[in-house]
Amino acid sequence: MNRALARLGFACALLSGCAVAPRTTAPTSSLEPPPAAAPPLAQPDVRDRSTAASPTPVPPALEAEAPPTHIGADALIAQFAKGLRGVDCARIDLRVARPHTPATLSRALPQALPLFGYVLDEIDARGLPHQLALLPLQESGYRADPGNRGSFQGLWQFSAATARRFGLVVGKAYDARYSVVESTDAALRHLSDMWQQWQDWRLVVIGYNAGEYAVQRALRRAGAIGPDDPLPPGLPLSSRNYVRRIAALSCLLADPARHAITLPSQPVPILQRVPADGAAPLTAIAQASGHAESELRAWNPQLRHAGAARRSLLLPRFDSTPRAAEQAPIATVVPPPREPRWHRVEPGDSLWRIARRHGVTLRDLIRWNLLDPKAVLRPGQRLKLEP
Repeated sequence: MNRALARLGFACALLSGCAVAPRTTAPTSSLEPPPAAAPPLAQPDVRDRSTAASPTPVPPALEAEAPPTHIGADALIAQFAKGLRGVDCARIDLRVARPHTPATLSRALPQALPLFGYVLDEIDARGLPHQLALLPLQESGYRADPGNRGSFQGLWQFSAATARRFGLVVGKAYDARYSVVESTDAALRHLSDMWQQWQDWRLVVIGYNAGEYAVQRALRRAGAIGPDDPLPPGLPLSSRNYVRRIAALSCLLADPARHAITLPSQPVPILQRVPADGAAPLTAIAQASGHAESELRAWNPQLRHAGAARRSLLLPRFDSTPRAAEQAPIATVVPPPREPRWHRVEPGDSLWRIARRHGVTLRDLIRWNLLDPKAVLRPGQRLKLEP
């Protein structure tokens, strides 16, 4: 009997333990299974490259673009027109541009544009009005060697005295007036000086044509003028006409389509200065650049002088990438060492005569030999003719 009652009590205890009763803090019975853990966050399988998230790829470094070797004729003319200053084409009689006409300009531009582009870039770098790039067109037709054998030579038509005044070497051994690089540097230094002084492109053009002293005399009489004021009286009529011709040329070239000027369809080569020392032979450069050697010499007529070997050349840009180099190698040629140039003083010599005879400046001759400008030369004395 007692054993049966015990079984009954044990069964009731089990039933009461299984009843569901509200609880708030009752601990979990050791007989209950542990609560299911929260599912872990999905992680990509890094082995699956097709679905795994990967960091943003870093783009490879962009290769530096090679500078352009050519420019379209229309783009070059647009560059020119953008930098014109103080030219009102609505008030300019274009007939004063003669002898330049749309027909003659159409024929001249294919030959002129490479040198025109070089001069325009140099003018742009100095912040000068772009119409000043037309001075060589008026002076020489943009030919580095116009072929005349008078007193005025080169692209900018310098006289020997003016060239020496601007630091150019003029002599039998070398004449820097034929170097586009050197003569352009000298001309633009002069034009920049006048521009800084007057800030009027018309006065700059007259100063180039008639001399800055003619402009200064006229301004002393009339007083200062503004860019929109009439030119002062007392200036030569030929110089006034020169200004009108440059203005008319500017208007013609700035809008070639309107004035029936035919631009070359071929792109214009971009020219740059290159040190002549160690440069490759012109034949190799011609082969690599695709230009005829005669064309390179036309841009560098100073090469007929022996002294040109140590000076700058004007050469076209061309593709110098390794692939192009494999196809047309132009290894730099280093000239063999040579003896420095000397002059042995003879009776009657003077520093000025020696400098003129050898095509160097008096200032350089004095500097190279550490001389006093008033030094007395002795017969037999040796003078260096280069640094």
